[in-house]
Amino acid sequence: MCVVRPFLLLIALTSISTEFLCQELEPRRWSHLPIGTKFIGLGTLYTFGDINFDPALLIEDTDMKSVGIAAGYIRSFDGFGKSMRIDLTLPYVQGRWEGLANTALT
Repeated sequence: MCVVRPFLLLIALTSISTEFLCQELEPRRWSHLPIGTKFIGLGTLYTFGDINFDPALLIEDTDMKSVGIAAGYIRSFDGFGKSMRIDLTLPYVQGRWEGLANTALT
């Protein structure tokens, strides 16, 4: 009975609401694009640094390097009388971690 009450209250509140307000995480993400517009993008990354593990793991002198590339394609089109778009993104990342691990049992 105690579990059912909050669940019913949640259903009641969401069914009588006519509008939900929220914050956009990516501004202008859903702005209209002219129909037939196409975008192509390409990005690269290179990152390196030290990795700090918990001392209980007995891993020391660790560092990492990674290289990546991402290609993207966006196309807007007319669908059901509305402006629609499709986004395709293909990322690829390759990395290497190096360090010393103490495997001796104490």
